Amino acid sequence: KGNETPTYEEVVDFYEKFSQQREDIARYNMGSSEYGLPLYLCVLNGEKDSTKTFLNARNGSTILINNGIHPGEPCGINASMQLVIEFSNMPEIGKKNFPTVGIITGYNVGGMKNRGAYSRANQDGPAEHGFRGNAQNLDLNRDFIKMDSENMWTFATIFHALDPDVFIDTHTTNGADYQYAMTYIVPLYDRMPKPTRDLLFDNMLPYLKENMPKKWNYDITPYVSMNGETLDEGIHAFNPLPRYAMGYADLFNALSFTTEAHMLKPFEERVRSTYSFLVETLAWMVNHGDEIEKARTAAFKEQLSANKYPVDFSYNGTEDSILFKGFEWTYKTSTLTEQERLYYDRDQPFERYIPHHFRYDAAREVDVPSYYVVGG
Repeated sequence: KGNETPTYEEVVDFYEKFSQQREDIARYNMGSSEYGLPLYLCVLNGEKDSTKTFLNARNGSTILINNGIHPGEPCGINASMQLVIEFSNMPEIGKKNFPTVGIITGYNVGGMKNRGAYSRANQDGPAEHGFRGNAQNLDLNRDFIKMDSENMWTFATIFHALDPDVFIDTHTTNGADYQYAMTYIVPLYDRMPKPTRDLLFDNMLPYLKENMPKKWNYDITPYVSMNGETLDEGIHAFNPLPRYAMGYADLFNALSFTTEAHMLKPFEERVRSTYSFLVETLAWMVNHGDEIEKARTAAFKEQLSANKYPVDFSYNGTEDSILFKGFEWTYKTSTLTEQERLYYDRDQPFERYIPHHFRYDAAREVDVPSYYVVGG
């Protein structure tokens, strides 16, 4: 009824079925999770021989989609399963132009196994879902540098085997209410090498912003990371450090995104908006494969020639604004605490410009050493 997400076992069975039935859909056990159960990768346009698949992925256009890092936010799990169904029904001529699509079917296995109905109290569905923490109660979306979890070791194997050109980590928001079903996070504009930055901000993002509403009726906006208590104070670009999944992918010049479906929209709508984001990303990749490869090659060349690396980025004070579709707000007295609380009125939608803190500067630079010594 549009309000369910599958269990770990149901996800495993689904991908096993399609990999057995289709020659161009492969599924690999990539290693263990902290729970002791396997972490699976499904590849569309894959080979049964994983060595061939990874070679093809590194030599062509490839996207990696990570799902269920926070299993209470399972939109991407459902959306990716729909993507597999649609791919299986695609004409062969279409598949030849299709990128290699890697799907981590459910990253936080321990969190998926710990199902309930109440750990996301302010979220509109699904009826049951997984838990944010893993079997060690780690937040896996903070573990991409320290690598305390077995999952991250397996993720690193997957990521570097595929060397994806585009990376998407699927999530659901917390916080404010507004009209958008889908928001997104991208790397900091001022931290990206110019070749990939220009391709992402001048080409890919404009395509998504035009085609998401035109084809799917979903306007999209940057993730609502608020400057203060209300939207009148504006929002700022989220700084996705390398401890996050997309920040890790950004280290390797993948065009990386975090999709943030809006928690207060019905689950079915969140899944559809996530699915449409995946589909339009793939549609863009089909027509820009050569440009992606050239931009990433140039970005690596730019980084390797640098003598210093900028670090510690913070907002530089540049005034900017963004057209935003929200709801008016007021304060009401809570019947529970008898204290004032912020209230969004869905009967009063608005569309107006709000402050947007977008530009960041590096507080300092570090010298690039001749080599690093990594301890065991």
